Amino acid sequence: MKNIVLTRIDDRLLHGQVVVSWIPTLKINEVLIVDEEYAHDDFMAGLIIDSAPENLKVNVLNVADAANYINSGDEDNNLLILSRNVENIYKLIESNVKIKTVNVGGLGYSEGRKKNN
Repeated sequence: MKNIVLTRIDDRLLHGQVVVSWIPTLKINEVLIVDEEYAHDDFMAGLIIDSAPENLKVNVLNVADAANYINSGDEDNNLLILSRNVENIYKLIESNVKIKTVNVGGLGYSEGRKKNN
């Protein structure tokens, strides 16, 4: 199994705070974007991958492929898992991915979601 250092839910995915703070602080050298839509959108996946720092390995996979990738991988890299929603992380856990904690960032507004004060 891959060495999961951080699992984060953030609708912005790979953005400034993640690149400038989380990645260097946690010595991340691999990022896995888990997203059903973007995994099937070559333009968006390419945009995310191309926006990453040069020395950072980035994959954009759907939940099933991400679970297989994590569970069959070695522990050589420090992995950051990013997803835009809670459901994808829940599905990873259901697929026997060992996620101990989840860091929740920006979730943004979407249909059926309400803001609590």
